[in-house]
Amino acid sequence: MSAEASSSRNNGSAGGVSIANVNGAGPSSFAEAQDYIPFDFGDEEEEQEQPVETIKGKDEKGKDKGTKNEDPESKESGKKRKRDTEKPEPPKSSNQRKKEKRQMISGTPWSADVDFDRCLNAAEALHNELIAFADWISPTEQEHECRRLVVQLIRRAIVREWPDAHLEAFGSQNTQLYMPSGDLDLVVVSQSMETQRKENVLRKMAAVLRRHNLAMDVQVIAKAKVPIVKFVCVHGKLKVDISINQTNGIEAANYIRGWLDRLPSIRPLIMAVKLLLVQRGLSEVFSGGLGSYSVICLVINHLQMHPKIQRGELDPALNLGILFLEFLELYGRNFGYDNVGISIRGRGNYFTKVSRGWRDDRRPYMLSIEDPLDPANDISKGSYAIISVRQAFAGAFDILSAALSQKANEIKKRKAAEHWGDGVNPTDEDEEARAAILNVARNPSSSNKDPHSLLGSVIGIPHEMFKSRRDLESLWQSGIMQNKLGRKPPAVGSPEPS
Repeated sequence: MSAEASSSRNNGSAGGVSIANVNGAGPSSFAEAQDYIPFDFGDEEEEQEQPVETIKGKDEKGKDKGTKNEDPESKESGKKRKRDTEKPEPPKSSNQRKKEKRQMISGTPWSADVDFDRCLNAAEALHNELIAFADWISPTEQEHECRRLVVQLIRRAIVREWPDAHLEAFGSQNTQLYMPSGDLDLVVVSQSMETQRKENVLRKMAAVLRRHNLAMDVQVIAKAKVPIVKFVCVHGKLKVDISINQTNGIEAANYIRGWLDRLPSIRPLIMAVKLLLVQRGLSEVFSGGLGSYSVICLVINHLQMHPKIQRGELDPALNLGILFLEFLELYGRNFGYDNVGISIRGRGNYFTKVSRGWRDDRRPYMLSIEDPLDPANDISKGSYAIISVRQAFAGAFDILSAALSQKANEIKKRKAAEHWGDGVNPTDEDEEARAAILNVARNPSSSNKDPHSLLGSVIGIPHEMFKSRRDLESLWQSGIMQNKLGRKPPAVGSPEPS
């Protein structure tokens, strides 16, 4: 790695990425151990006995009945009898409580699975959030099976028209790195199609899909570098793209799956970066954004080139929070886009763009990522909105750094209150309610977010993702696709996507 390439990462600290001096809090303050023991204040108020009252009453004719002293024991026993006759509410299960909390914090539903009070420091809180986020955003078995059934229905329709055709899913469908509302990428491999004009084949394919009542909103994009037929599947409202004889996507998916097996800690980081870009309209290559393959390569290279990971001083599986923050700083502020390219082959490396002939003097700021399966191919050359991507990363770094600093201060105050026995529990219900009201006031157009969530300061779950999950849940339970394929429908009361 050249000195010029190395400087692209070492722009601050000897560790490669500096996250110090952000609102007065660096990594050490984020990770400073802060024990927390919740206070138990008991009941808010105890019932106070009322003094004996003297009551003047009248009979039905209006005559004075005189003074009557009410027996306090009789009054209290009456209250007791009333309480005894009322049936106490059954205790709620942990799942019920989590479900109710998720409904209240729909913008950050994963945070219901994070016990912030047990986190020793802000870095641990963010780490735990990333794990919970990845668990929530990843597809359930039923959701993934629904998508596989859609693939089978499309495959059956195409094979009936082209008997030699093989239809396969690739990309995020194979790696399960897709969002709940993510597209379904398919490729048809067929020798007979190869001998025909692609535009004609795609138009015929569109007609076949319509005839089998599988497609709506169909578009044939014939002039693109990779011609496709694009449509919304009637079942599950999934967005589907189909290309012809483009097998490199299948090979790439298998390659990425190997990385996920060897380094599973990249999954939460990839999903968080993808959602950050999705919410800012920067995740589609056709509009200049950064595609999934590029995001995956950036995350892998970030871990490959991290000095502390290289020296064995930092375990990625235990430090996702800090690694996510450093990712945002590296690619948002410090990386030398003008001169340096990225490779994840072998142990990963940087190279000078000039050495590959990939530097465009008219647009030197462009990102260059070597295709690990085809070193001559720059997979990010179509991401012409890279400046907006960099700004998104830099802005998220600033916001998340501030949130981490605030969380570190909260934990510090909580520890002081615990030590001195002073003040109230900072996570009491009143404060949570106030924080939630302020959050809605600041973000009136967004879903409600957990005021304790750090990750929620930069990403959140939009309503369309919930709708996609509900659509797939309904589709799975309906048994429509299972019946079409001659399969047994799900049993009543079978597990549903959460």
